[in-house]
Amino acid sequence: LVYVPPPDGPARAEILRAAARTVPLAPDVDLDELAADLDGFSAADCAALVREAALAAMRESLAASTVTAAHVAAARRRVRPSLDPAQLAHLAAYAATRTPPR
Repeated sequence: LVYVPPPDGPARAEILRAAARTVPLAPDVDLDELAADLDGFSAADCAALVREAALAAMRESLAASTVTAAHVAAARRRVRPSLDPAQLAHLAAYAATRTPPR
């Protein structure tokens, strides 16, 4: 077994950038700022947030050309983090007791 910790803020920002590479983001969308506010979000949760923001834009107008900060905020209200802090603490404690094989 290998413990992989959840992504930190900079990693979440990179995940958001990768998920949004084909999504036209408006200039008011700051992925670094958003990522800093996504504690408990897995990589899949971050990708789901980007998809939901794009859907929010399309729900507003099928002719939407960009995803705005308002769309991201709407998506943020719908997409919840899936990582449980208690479970993460338990897994980190378990991983700390194991030494890697040589």
